[in-house]
Amino acid sequence: MRTYRIVVLPGDGIGPEVMRETLKVVKRALPASGGPRVDFSEHPLGAGLVGGLGLGPSAEIGERFALFQPSHGSAPQITGLKMANPLAMILSAAMMLDWLGEGNGDDDASMAGRRIEMAVAETLRAGKVLTPDLGGKATTAQMGNAILKVIESGSDGSDQ
Repeated sequence: MRTYRIVVLPGDGIGPEVMRETLKVVKRALPASGGPRVDFSEHPLGAGLVGGLGLGPSAEIGERFALFQPSHGSAPQITGLKMANPLAMILSAAMMLDWLGEGNGDDDASMAGRRIEMAVAETLRAGKVLTPDLGGKATTAQMGNAILKVIESGSDGSDQ
């Protein structure tokens, strides 16, 4: 079993609730047994490197290392209000899993990335659980839980 050590770089606008939901989704998308083990740790000095909310994931990929983060600016005015949209960070985590899978020949990591992407797409398509920036009233945790529900059930998201 492979172990990946992932350093989380929190930043302005990415409050603990966004990181918590992202980590729950990543861990749930990975196979329960036989898949890679992902250990997360937080690096407080990296706060300036990561910022932003919304829907756009991003990746800066070098020859040996990569950084995955939301692509939009920060939103410190909503930190702690439990209304931040975690999707850009969750989709960045999916991109990270794709990169890990491709670079290491790890089909489980690649599959987990695809499962997250599909769950996000289905949750948005259903339109029943949306954060305020998307015209809804869902909290950060409710959005994360909706994505988890799709991953766990393998449903198309319409029952949320």
